[in-house]
Amino acid sequence: MSIFDSISAWKNERHHHHVTQMKSSGKCPDCNGSRIVPTFRAIYNGPPLCSGCNGSGLYSDWQDRQ
Repeated sequence: MSIFDSISAWKNERHHHHVTQMKSSGKCPDCNGSRIVPTFRAIYNGPPLCSGCNGSGLYSDWQDRQ
């Protein structure tokens, strides 16, 4: 197993753990339930709504969009 495979496996496991935690709390994994996604662009246009949950912050909406 190469170093890249090890890093990829670690990253996938970390993402799976994050999604599992967000599912148990009912929050969107992309925005952590805050409804907005922090970006540099927010300085100019205001905070953009999360595209994963369509701005609701709920896990169920995020799951429907997957």
